[in-house]
Amino acid sequence: MALPQMPKRGPDIDAIMCVSDPCAFGALTEAQAIGLSVTGQPAVIGFGGFEISRYCLPALTTAVDGGRIGRETGTLLLNLLGYAEQDKGS
Repeated sequence: MALPQMPKRGPDIDAIMCVSDPCAFGALTEAQAIGLSVTGQPAVIGFGGFEISRYCLPALTTAVDGGRIGRETGTLLLNLLGYAEQDKGS
């Protein structure tokens, strides 16, 4: 894991963004084990809203708005296919 080298190689890193909450939980645990202050910098951010994020100390930042992700993805796909926003009613 690259986290142990972070204090030397990236002391100005503001956040560690993880692909999922379980991964972020591991990063948070490792950061604490090597003495990083994760209550300020770096912040650890997860993704997915997994139940494990509720039990982390300090709290794990995590959020997912699945509806918005779906709407934005649909809009992007329609735009790529050439459908304009005004064509929605047709």
